[in-house]
Amino acid sequence: MLLRRKEGCPVEKKRQFESDRSESKSLSLLYQQSLKHRDRGDISQALSCLEEGLLTAFGRDYSKASERGILAESWIEYGKLLRQNNQHAKAIYAFEQAIAFAGHELDALTEWGDLLHEQGYSDEIIAERMNRKLEHSQNRSEILVEILCRLGAFQTAFTYLKADPTLNNERMLQLHTECLIRSGLLDQAINYASNAIDAGQLRPAFTDPLAMDTLLCRWILGEEDYSAAQNRQLLSESLKRAVNLGLHELANNIAGEDIYLQNELTLRLYYEGYTELAKARLRRHSPVISLNYSEPLHKDLAYIQAEIEYDEGAYDTAAQIFESLIDKDPLTATYRFAAASCYLKKSYQEMEERLSLNSRDLLGIQKAQHYMETIIQSLYIVERSRWHTVWTPAQLRNKCLPPSVRLS
Repeated sequence: MLLRRKEGCPVEKKRQFESDRSESKSLSLLYQQSLKHRDRGDISQALSCLEEGLLTAFGRDYSKASERGILAESWIEYGKLLRQNNQHAKAIYAFEQAIAFAGHELDALTEWGDLLHEQGYSDEIIAERMNRKLEHSQNRSEILVEILCRLGAFQTAFTYLKADPTLNNERMLQLHTECLIRSGLLDQAINYASNAIDAGQLRPAFTDPLAMDTLLCRWILGEEDYSAAQNRQLLSESLKRAVNLGLHELANNIAGEDIYLQNELTLRLYYEGYTELAKARLRRHSPVISLNYSEPLHKDLAYIQAEIEYDEGAYDTAAQIFESLIDKDPLTATYRFAAASCYLKKSYQEMEERLSLNSRDLLGIQKAQHYMETIIQSLYIVERSRWHTVWTPAQLRNKCLPPSVRLS
């Protein structure tokens, strides 16, 4: 005779509870849920999911590499969301937790160092603290130099490169040469790069950073003549690299009177974070809105002009340019996302003005606040399309540079 298991058996209930708990408390599941909430613009719910997951993970032994990877990524994502929410102390703590996981130090420390720089810490102090946090890491010095260059702290990185002659792999050689150029030590940069390049090995400037940087130095020192270069692709790539290295005078000389290269120079300045220089160049020419978009790079110029207008709060002007681009190329989704962001920003601005005028209408205030919250979430969703140029920490430092360098 078969015995039926009684409903509500304590042992079975416990197993079921533990199974449900295991599923509901899975860090991987909560991490994925957090990303979904983030993409919908619900930052508070995204933070709640990560907090629940990280609390569940506390004290557990994550021995598998995949499990440790999810834990590290959760801490980094948690830190990013906290930073976005202006909870900087908590964000710093979150990034510090991720540093302990091998393979994630670069991303975690880049976020950590960038946040400290934003709070006013000097590059030297950031490097000292970073060095201590990496004391148990393999390739400690290489990681430190790489992160400092990511942050745009090239002078500080240079001091560590000079102090450690064992940093001589391909990547460190490239960064050492770059730091020498940024310090104005062009002769040393040529000698260093030349010694690094294997004798007799063909290293085309198109694809090899050391060869390109050596060529730029020779052009500046007059050892070779850039005007003799007939290859337009070489001129274009060297112009981009010159802007990247901050060699603006050389970049302007390479562009010369060539309209295409002059336009490319304006674009490259903007993409490298020299937004004030790019804006000054745009305003010395005809309004971009009237340009013939069939000409090379004119749509790109119009786009960055619209981004500049958007960042300055001129949402109507920015929307007008984006709409003109949509008319010219209706299948490009980026233009539509950009225009939508302008209209959302304008609506938010109008709601703020309405709130300031109706400070006694409590019901009106509640409705306006609800609409504003909805607009913020919608904006975040649109921004996830990455329609706007995103600058690296190193490039963001260039935004502080005034347009003092005259580039015609």
